[in-house]
Amino acid sequence: MSVLEFGDGLRTIRLEHNLSLSHFAKVTEINVVELSKVERQRIRPSKEFMEKVRIKGGFTEDEYQTLEDLSKELVLKPPPTREEAIQMLPVFIHSSDPNFEANEETAEKLIKYIMEHG
Repeated sequence: MSVLEFGDGLRTIRLEHNLSLSHFAKVTEINVVELSKVERQRIRPSKEFMEKVRIKGGFTEDEYQTLEDLSKELVLKPPPTREEAIQMLPVFIHSSDPNFEANEETAEKLIKYIMEHG
C-alpha cells in the first residue's frame, strides 16, 4: 500500500475492512467526530486513540505498523476555507438532521462552525 498521509492511510485500511466511519467508531469506542477529524488530519491521534485502533480496530499488525509509521510524519491540514465549508454544508446538515432546512442565518452560523471546527 502506498499511502502518503496518516488520515488517508487510516481511511484506506478502514474501507478495505468494509467498515463505515460510524461502525468503526462504535467498534473502537472512538468518538465519531474525533475519528472524522483524525482521518481528515484536522487533529492528531492521541495515544489513547492509537491504542483503541490497535486493540479493537481489527487491523493486521502490518496495517497497524503502517499507521504508526505514518502518524510520526503527520502534518495537520489547515481548517477549511469559507468556500470549502460551503461545499461541506449539505453533508454536514444531512448528517446532523436530514429534515433540517437551513435559512440564510442558520447557514452562516453553520459555515462559521465548520470553519472553526473542521
